[in-house]
Parts: sequence; C-alpha cells; structure tokens
Amino acid sequence: MLIAPPWVKRSRMIENIPRKRLAILTGWAMDPGAKHHYGVDQVIPLSDHADFSELIQYVKKAQPEKIYTVHGFTEFVKFLREEGFDAEPLKESSKVSTTFSKELLTNYDLFA
Repeated sequence: MLIAPPWVKRSRMIENIPRKRLAILTGWAMDPGAKHHYGVDQVIPLSDHADFSELIQYVKKAQPEKIYTVHGFTEFVKFLREEGFDAEPLKESSKVSTTFSKELLTNYDLFA
C-alpha cells in the first residue's frame, strides 16, 4: 500500500507500478460521479475539513493575533469578530501573503 497526495496519481512513480488500484479519501466521495471525476477505482468518503464548531474550537485554543480566511461563509469572520478576534477574509488581489517571510511559513508549527 502506498499512501500519497492526490497530485502524485499522475507521477511516473505511480505510472510505473504495473498492477495497482487507486483510491481517494475525500468528502467529495459522496458525489455519485466521484470515481469517474477522480479517475480512481474506489472513493472513500472522509473529509479533511473541519466543521464550524471545530474551527471555533481550534481558534480559541490557538489564540491567534490575526486570522485570515481564504474561503467559506462570511458569517464565520463575523462570528470570530464578535468573539473578540481580529479576523478578515482574504481577497484574491490581497497582498497579505507577501508580508510573511518564507522562513516563518516553513518553520511555524501550527500544531504546537
């Protein structure tokens, strides 16, 4: 068994395995066309996304100084602000990511 991220599916490493079966774990497995869409033999419905209460729990535990949301409901940012957090949604044209150093992004342990 080889466990790898989805983008590896089209790599030479995977293509060189003579007899293989491919599976993907995703919340999108609930979609009836998921097998065809992902080009795999099996789809397993398991999402790696947190729900609303899990996100709130994580934020409260992490106590970040600033929160940027990438996508999702605008109500989430509103709720975070009501809870006293400095939160805002990122827009596609936002330049915020350039303010973070590469060292910070690669060395910061989000799960400490």
